[in-house]
Amino acid sequence: MNSPAMLAGTTLHWRQPSMFKDQHELLTPGGDVVACLFGPPKLFSSTYRAEGFGGSWEFVYQDFWQTSLGIREQGKELPFAILSGGVFRSDKTLELPKGERWTLRHRMWKGTYEVTDGKGMPVVTVSSRFSFKWLAEVTLPSSTGSLERCPWVLMLVYLLLVRQRRRVAHGA
Repeated sequence: MNSPAMLAGTTLHWRQPSMFKDQHELLTPGGDVVACLFGPPKLFSSTYRAEGFGGSWEFVYQDFWQTSLGIREQGKELPFAILSGGVFRSDKTLELPKGERWTLRHRMWKGTYEVTDGKGMPVVTVSSRFSFKWLAEVTLPSSTGSLERCPWVLMLVYLLLVRQRRRVAHGA
C-alpha cells in the first residue's frame, strides 16, 4: 500500500491487535491489508512512530504542557510541521511547510476529529468507536490530493484520539 489515492472514498479502521502491546494498525476496507503501523518505540516513551504509505515519521510533544506537537521524519531532529492549540480549545492549527495551515477540529459530543485544508475542503474524518475489535473509523473523501502530500495526518489524528481516550480513562 504505497498511496492514499488508492483508498480514496473508502472507510478504514484502526485497531490494536494485542491489548498488551501499544501498537496499532490501520486496516484497508477488506481488513486483510495493513496500510500503516503506529505506536511508541518504548514502553514509557513520549515519542510515537508511524510507518506507512512509503514513509516513516515521529510525533514528539515539544513543551511541558503538551500543547504543541512536532512532526518530523524518523531519525531527524527538527520538525517539518507543528500542531498547536490551547488545552481547552476544540480547534487546533497544523502549520505545514511553505506557510500552509490546516485546521483540526475535535467534536467532543460526536467523538470525531475533522481535518480541513486552508480552503476549507475536508482532508480526513476520524470517528471514535466503542468496540472490542475496532478503535476508530477513518473516512477518506473522494479527492485525496491534500492527503497525498501529508499521509502522516491519518496517524496524527489517531494519536490525538488515543491520548484523549487515555486522559478520560485516568480521570474516571
